[in-house]
Amino acid sequence: MNWEEAVTNTVKKRLSGEDGHDYEHTLRVYNLCVKLAELEGADVEVLKAASLLHDIARPLEETSGVSHSVKGAEIARNILKQTDFPETKIEKVCKVIITHRFSEGGEAQEIEEKILQDSDRLDAMGAIGIARAFMFGGKNGRSLKESVEHFHDKLLRLKDEMYTTSAYNISVQRHEFMEKFLDRLKKEIEGEA
Repeated sequence: MNWEEAVTNTVKKRLSGEDGHDYEHTLRVYNLCVKLAELEGADVEVLKAASLLHDIARPLEETSGVSHSVKGAEIARNILKQTDFPETKIEKVCKVIITHRFSEGGEAQEIEEKILQDSDRLDAMGAIGIARAFMFGGKNGRSLKESVEHFHDKLLRLKDEMYTTSAYNISVQRHEFMEKFLDRLKKEIEGEA
């Protein structure tokens, strides 16, 4: 079994039952990373591993009190060492994972760090971002108003936080879709439409 298959199987098991940051989210981020790596000339292998493992410690964050990016890098190192993943790239994968969460790892410097952050942010935008925001809101008892506020507090700011030109171009369309949705929602709430 190659490293990618082994890692994918592990991630599926560990993120089973998670909301929002589940295997489906991981797969979308993985696909965006591969696309952006090809467009931006980044190390695809590093990004495949980092994207698959970037949220591996998410389920442990609340109970351990340790950021999932920091703990995730530690878990990723252990998992990758047990596979045929190139030993020389493991620490780079770990740094990309730590840096994917801006508040923990500081500003992204390397192209792979930038691409994982961009991909993770893109998955919080557009149609999928809308679905995720309301799924989270429903699960956590947020009102409709509170869920809409989340768009203004965070999601509508993401477009201007993209590092790469390729991600920015994708984010523009997703941003416009969210704005149109929120405009329509506002009209329906006010009884205009």
